[in-house]
Amino acid sequence: LRQSQCVLTSDGRWLLPENVLFPPAGEFEKLVTCDDVGSCMEKAFLSPHIDLGVSKIRTVLSNLGVSNFSVSHFIQLLSNQKFLSSKSPDYFINLYKVLSRYLSESFVTKASLQGVACLLLDDGTLVTPKSGPLYMCSEEGVHQLHEFEATLPLLHRAFHGSSTAVAFFQQIGLKEASAKTIAVERIIPSLRKMPTEDVILATQYLKERLDASGCDAVKDKFLLLTSEGHLARPMELLIPSPYNPCPVQEILQD
Repeated sequence: LRQSQCVLTSDGRWLLPENVLFPPAGEFEKLVTCDDVGSCMEKAFLSPHIDLGVSKIRTVLSNLGVSNFSVSHFIQLLSNQKFLSSKSPDYFINLYKVLSRYLSESFVTKASLQGVACLLLDDGTLVTPKSGPLYMCSEEGVHQLHEFEATLPLLHRAFHGSSTAVAFFQQIGLKEASAKTIAVERIIPSLRKMPTEDVILATQYLKERLDASGCDAVKDKFLLLTSEGHLARPMELLIPSPYNPCPVQEILQD
């Protein structure tokens, strides 16, 4: 019987026992459908018409090769980009709640998720935790994304208000995208390689979003674009008119 298509599935097919899974229970029931396991794993869930309340039926099916839907099956699904490609931000919030608990209870490890493209960015793409620096959207960015922020790998802004999603991001080492963090980790190391238009955008972004403590952290390292088109440290520059109430340029010209 193990080599026979003798088990009825939820979509009305008869399959080999090894290709059939017992219906998911608990949180899996809301996260996984028969279509998911069919398209991504070439398996199917057992027909709901089979009464698993009878213990002997479950025992017989288990002996034939029908298995429980497990955490390892779930990670296998997550590893298939087709599985998550059409899911909504709300689905991902529920997903991160489950993964956060699994990490806390050691059902999965941080290392096992590093290559899984389970992180939804604000532009709709999916990336892995190891794909590079990723940032959580700032409070200001949730309401109005700055043009420079739009160039960053930002997690979807819908996650900002979700404590469970934020807890999961922190567990896997992601950081909130404060202006100070972006300045220190993203802007300053790349300034000399940036096109002029990106330097201007970055400067505008920091002018609007950086607070006093952030300014203190970057003032000795940040570079500004000069009127001649090269980069210089702020202390090497003069504020030109009409921004400077003291007309230094005019005085020097006289």
